[in-house]
Amino acid sequence: MCDPVMGTMAVLSVVQAQQQQEAQMAQAQATNDAFVQNQALQNEAYTKDMEMYWDEEVNIQKQAYQNAEDAVEAKLDMMIHKQEQTASLQMANYEAVGGGKSPDRQLGLLRRQLANETQDLDQQYQRGVRALKGESKKLQHDKVGRRNSAMGSINSMQRDPGLSGTQRQMGVFVAGVGGAASGYGRYKKPGGKA
Repeated sequence: MCDPVMGTMAVLSVVQAQQQQEAQMAQAQATNDAFVQNQALQNEAYTKDMEMYWDEEVNIQKQAYQNAEDAVEAKLDMMIHKQEQTASLQMANYEAVGGGKSPDRQLGLLRRQLANETQDLDQQYQRGVRALKGESKKLQHDKVGRRNSAMGSINSMQRDPGLSGTQRQMGVFVAGVGGAASGYGRYKKPGGKA
């Protein structure tokens, strides 16, 4: 025979357990929605950063080509200047009455001066190449760091699996049994009917 107090207590306990379970499931869903939103925002930010890094890499390559073109143009200008100066000094040497010693000395000085300028140009170009390689390495290092940061931000937030169907059924069953036992305890108390 089922006592109305036991039945009522069991039903109330089951309803309360179901409400708690629904609240837990809503909390789990909110956590999972936040996880998905965080993941989407992190992926979007990472994509934008990679676009910026790509643009920077393209700029470095353009600068490397521009530096090479500038160095070639400067060498050509020096070679043209050398040819003009050499031709001018040779003409002065041919025209000199006294054996042309002065223009020969000037030709030697010109050769040394142009050799020094060529060496300076080459050293300047190589410094530019090393600087661009350093920028490229730094950019690669930054890309790896940004990737790790994005992965860490995504993985730092955990999904909430909520309650499984079995856990929900067991929770309701335990609440029902607990409520019935509570009602049975009240039924057996002194002053109650036995």
